[in-house]
Amino acid sequence: MSALDPLSKLVHDAVIAALEESGKPLRNRLLDTEKAAEYLGVEPDAVKRMHAARKIRSVKIFDRKLMFDVKDLDRVIEENK
Repeated sequence: MSALDPLSKLVHDAVIAALEESGKPLRNRLLDTEKAAEYLGVEPDAVKRMHAARKIRSVKIFDRKLMFDVKDLDRVIEENK
């Protein structure tokens, strides 16, 4: 793992602590763009557009990859019923 700047480390540690508290492993709760699209039944570009429009929040792991919390995806589903 590469060294993280202090803010990234703080965010990383907070995400890990929250996930540990929830009792769910990271890989089951956070989905990448493609898996989030599959979860919602849309194309990956639709997830990217929703994220750009701030309709879906993301978690950025190590300043590299956008991940989407299943709880946020569930909220989007509920709001659009």
